[in-house]
Amino acid sequence: MQHDEVIWQVIRHNHCSYMAKITTGKFCRNPYNVTGICNRSSCPLSNSRYATIRDEDGIFYLYMKTIERAHMPNKLWEKVKLPRNYEKALEIIDKHLMYWPKFLVHKTKQRLTKMTQMRIRMRKLALKTREKIMTIPRKEKKREARREEKAEKAAVLEKSIENELLERLKKGIQGDIYNYPVKEYNKVLDMDTLQAADEEEEELEHDIEYVEGYDDLEEEEDIEDFDNFAVKRLVADEENYEEDEDGDEDIEPIDWKRGRLSKVEKDEAGAKSKKRQKVFIEISGTRFKLHLSSHPQMTRVADLLCSALALLFTAASSKTFTLVNKCAYTVWPGILSGAGTPQLPITGFALQPGEASALSIPLSWSGNLWGRTGCNQDATTGKFSCLTGDCGSSNGLECSGRGAAPPTTLAEFTLNGAGGLDFYDVSLVDGHNLPIIIAPQGGTGAGNCSTVGCAGDLNAACPNELKVSDGSASVACKSACNAFGDPQYCCSGAYDTPETCQPSVYSEFFKNACPTAYSYAYDDGTSTFTCAGADYLITFCPSPSTSVKTTGGHYPPATTDASSGNSEAKGSISVSLFIVASVILAAI
Repeated sequence: MQHDEVIWQVIRHNHCSYMAKITTGKFCRNPYNVTGICNRSSCPLSNSRYATIRDEDGIFYLYMKTIERAHMPNKLWEKVKLPRNYEKALEIIDKHLMYWPKFLVHKTKQRLTKMTQMRIRMRKLALKTREKIMTIPRKEKKREARREEKAEKAAVLEKSIENELLERLKKGIQGDIYNYPVKEYNKVLDMDTLQAADEEEEELEHDIEYVEGYDDLEEEEDIEDFDNFAVKRLVADEENYEEDEDGDEDIEPIDWKRGRLSKVEKDEAGAKSKKRQKVFIEISGTRFKLHLSSHPQMTRVADLLCSALALLFTAASSKTFTLVNKCAYTVWPGILSGAGTPQLPITGFALQPGEASALSIPLSWSGNLWGRTGCNQDATTGKFSCLTGDCGSSNGLECSGRGAAPPTTLAEFTLNGAGGLDFYDVSLVDGHNLPIIIAPQGGTGAGNCSTVGCAGDLNAACPNELKVSDGSASVACKSACNAFGDPQYCCSGAYDTPETCQPSVYSEFFKNACPTAYSYAYDDGTSTFTCAGADYLITFCPSPSTSVKTTGGHYPPATTDASSGNSEAKGSISVSLFIVASVILAAI
């Protein structure tokens, strides 16, 4: 069997059928790939020691491959069934992968977490109630009875014709079916006509019929001034108001004779044309009932009110990320959603010094955001580019699914993860371009909800071999992996395990300055944090003095002047709903 590195050097140059190249990177279609990304550490073909999670008919299995079974392809993978209990499944993974690389253990647990979230989401969608259309039972019964009667008549007629033909054959009379006895034939036709007339009479003659109470009085409504909601209407009688409330009309017994049939049909048509439209709005289990006239302007009012209520309830199903720029220069935040997560409507914008911007983020979103600096737009070509954090945007400020070019400080999030917790961290694995901290706002329940990140400006103190300069000014600080490309700094190749990939003098520089930020690939223990039910405040350049020497690697106290948490948002929604309901009542 070839060495793993030899296999990787062969298949990495577009010689792998599982490789899928897109504009944002390379992906792997191999079902055993634990991350779905085509790289050295995630490739199941070029790693003789590998583990992953697979789903078979709703049951999760832990697959493990070792070099000792390489000579038996039919027994290459060891398959272990995982229980549905998430915590017990994690214990089994820890038990079987006790001496395996920590990177592979971490990615296996991460895959289990995402697959568990997907299974929970699919179960919720399957249990979601949907509307069911039911027909009127009385009409169904009449329709079925009519079909049975017609089938019986057809069977009787067919049987009579068959008997007649048999009798003619026995008597030796050769003729066609039209020689059927006239008397019997007319008798069957008369019975059919009488039954059809009785059926029509039964449909027309009802014991009680509902008609318009007054023919001369008509209800009119119109909107004189939409801005002030001034509504002018004529007086309508109590019977017509009850008609709108209960869906019935005034009760008046009439004599259904054929001479008056045309007049009653005309009255019915007039009553239908005078009925007022009903608009039903249902949001989050709350049902609002609006009685509006058939005037087209009132219909437009209903549409606007429905849209307003829907917008108010959107805030209750999302989290708020507040981005604050305390730098002395403009920052252009960029946003990238993770794999399998739709991109947000806004993926890039400008944030002036001292300015704050609140974003509405879906509850189950995952991805990262960063700050771009030194950006400008070419007057000739119109291309937008930045000195640091550039995403190669071709659409103005928007990144549109493109990631940041290193060196860049990243704020990473996985919302509503295992146990309903939010996972968040600040990563310096790709280098540093400006200080960022994450401060949860209003978090409750499980999780430590700590303020994390990198508050100090590392650019000035950056080692010369890692420094990125623009003229005489230092604008960013590379990671050792980006600067040298050495596997021992990138934790790849022979250094792809926590035992072989140890912190370097360069990662220690980042860790000492920012103790709670990721400094290298296997820095999980002190760099990943959780919180539940919180909004998040992301601050660029949080400290008034951004020097590493003055901050000492510690964070300033978390600010509380950002947008409020979910409870305050729900309170504002309730007030807004009360105002909208008052406007509706005034208009009606």
